[in-house]
Amino acid sequence: MDNTNKRNRNKHGRPTGAGVPLFHSLWLSVDVIDAHMTQDQYLASSKTQRSILSQITAIIHKLSTTPEPSDDSNVTNIDCFVSVPLVSEKLFDFLVDTDRLPESYEGSRIVYELDDYRILVGVMPSACHDYAAASFTEDLLFWAASGGVRNSLQIGHGARTPPICISLTLVFPWAVGSKKSPENSFRPRDLQSPPGRPIGNTNVLYPTFTVEVAKSHQSWDRLIADADTKHFANITGVMVWLGIKIYPAQRMRVCLLERDTIQGFGSLDPPLASTNFIDTTVPCEEQIMIPKRLIFHGVPIPLVPPTSTPDYVLDLEIIREAIHTNFGA
Repeated sequence: MDNTNKRNRNKHGRPTGAGVPLFHSLWLSVDVIDAHMTQDQYLASSKTQRSILSQITAIIHKLSTTPEPSDDSNVTNIDCFVSVPLVSEKLFDFLVDTDRLPESYEGSRIVYELDDYRILVGVMPSACHDYAAASFTEDLLFWAASGGVRNSLQIGHGARTPPICISLTLVFPWAVGSKKSPENSFRPRDLQSPPGRPIGNTNVLYPTFTVEVAKSHQSWDRLIADADTKHFANITGVMVWLGIKIYPAQRMRVCLLERDTIQGFGSLDPPLASTNFIDTTVPCEEQIMIPKRLIFHGVPIPLVPPTSTPDYVLDLEIIREAIHTNFGA
């Protein structure tokens, strides 16, 4: 291929530039789709619909039948991407919002992300995962209201799952052609923009505090990397992130990261907090301090609620108990 041809191709190797139509032909007969598929194109092709479901089913089966190691030493890397077609953001939203993709498998919930226009499939044990993500929500809200200001934080459960308590479901883009739901999130009621950042072309602002839980086939390192790449992407407004990794041997690890505001993306090193393995079958006395300045980042000083402690003291026993109680579910 000459240099001219190289320059006229995007990162997927597809032609770009003058004279190239926005959408190319969909060569479904050879299972190759040369553009981001639209909703109309999807609905017009039963073969593509079957292909997507077939690929998702194969991924779910592999995730569900591959044993997970008891620690991070021998993690099996499983390709969880639907290879073709690439789908537009609007088509992805349509597929998930209209329940056209499998929602559960043998009691576990199926979740989806869009990553560089590719559908990413995940399987997670519903009860254990959800209760861990939501475990300290009530405690955090009590702390935020402890100075007499109620409803100063808004809750945004994610993962497109029916929440344990009534709240909004948050889905946010972290790059062009990429979007996800955090497991849980919090946004100050009085968050201002700027410095708060709107989600896309909406007047809805990104949360300042997000929570992510990893249990099935996601290593500790992958959990941290996703925080840097997705939650702390340069277009989001996330300031502080809490990661919880649950292991098959009934252990957990917890990490707290702060956005690198100088660089504009990624997290500061070292982390604000990072635990060793914690046995989830016995009481835990560890605590993590989550800075109030990060939770209420972007709120004018007069509107930052007074609280009983300068920062939020997260008692890890709350998370441990939620995991232990629901571990088998």
